[in-house]
Amino acid sequence: MEEDSILQGSTEPTTSDVDEYSISAARSDLVQGAFAEHAGKLTGFAYAMTRDRDIADDLVQESFLRLVKEIAAGRTPDNIDA
Repeated sequence: MEEDSILQGSTEPTTSDVDEYSISAARSDLVQGAFAEHAGKLTGFAYAMTRDRDIADDLVQESFLRLVKEIAAGRTPDNIDA
């Protein structure tokens, strides 16, 4: 077992097995999953508040852009639903 394993005696991958592409793919999967799960509800909420479909779509787009920026800065939200 390598020295840099996450927990001694565990079968978890070592930190050396993680490359930048894997991190980027995981971030992309997180954002895509959040979008698939929440975009419809957010759009409905934003539309109910604004009564304008274009503005609602812009608000949802801005929400996910902020999520991407937070993840890129290394600050993955604990509660993406919020």
